[in-house]
Amino acid sequence: MKGTVSNFVQKSYPYLIVLYESPRDRILWKRLLKRQQLLLAISELVLNLIRENISISLKDKKRLQKYKKELIHLVSKNSKKKYHVLTGQKGRGLLTTVLTLALPALSKLLLNDSRNRK
Repeated sequence: MKGTVSNFVQKSYPYLIVLYESPRDRILWKRLLKRQQLLLAISELVLNLIRENISISLKDKKRLQKYKKELIHLVSKNSKKKYHVLTGQKGRGLLTTVLTLALPALSKLLLNDSRNRK
């Protein structure tokens, strides 16, 4: 991931970790995904994956191809669609894939950012 991390992604990072670590807890997912800030953070991560600001392998790109329509909905402006995409049938697999690809890069960036502030 290039550059810096936006403020709402930084604030949503703990929630992203919780989503990543508990992929089977539907109630928790639905509660967390109602947070507008978290939806914006996920949208930004997806947008960075699409624009290739987060470097991923060819194999991972093929994994994301399966979710092409859902990825387009996630970067749209309509937040209701984002919520329904993420809580729908394919949403959990999509979000797990996105978090698996984006969280390592995001954690490195946040770590570097915190070191630079000291």
